[in-house]
Amino acid sequence: MTWIAIPVLVLAVFGGLIMSVIGFVVSLVFKALLLVVLIAGLIYVVRKFTS
Repeated sequence: MTWIAIPVLVLAVFGGLIMSVIGFVVSLVFKALLLVVLIAGLIYVVRKFTS
């Protein structure tokens, strides 16, 4: 029984950790892409009005 409980416990603890890390990375990538899009849009608008 203990041999079944130990890996389940490890999976429960580190599974949540892995999911939170994946979620953090995804949100970080999403924010980076959003920032790039905003900067590109800003440059486009500035060039359109200055030219």
